[in-house]
Amino acid sequence: CIDATPAMDSNIGTKSKGFTGNFRLDGADNLGLVHQVTSVLAKHRLSIDEMRTTEEDAPYGGATLFHVDGIVTLAPPLPKQFDPDAIAKELRDLGESMNCDVILEDQSGKKKRPNWIWENLA
Repeated sequence: CIDATPAMDSNIGTKSKGFTGNFRLDGADNLGLVHQVTSVLAKHRLSIDEMRTTEEDAPYGGATLFHVDGIVTLAPPLPKQFDPDAIAKELRDLGESMNCDVILEDQSGKKKRPNWIWENLA
């Protein structure tokens, strides 16, 4: 008798839905901002589905402000250790070390409209 049942990966959880999140960065433009943020996302196996960047002159001081908006996903099944709150905290801590704000918001179960505003799916 041959067992054709696929072996279960012990790192795979039982969550059948994937993850969708919106990440944002706002702060003074510095070398390596995008690299550092995307490195954290990649470390947690998040794929960047969309990303847009903008710059503007700061109202005071002559600095350039840098903004990033993006959408990240992780296809199901999610690893057991996947913790979006822990990833969000890691990004916030990184932002503090770079003197900028970095956030990750769980948008799973929501739909992005063209103006980057999320709405709940009914």
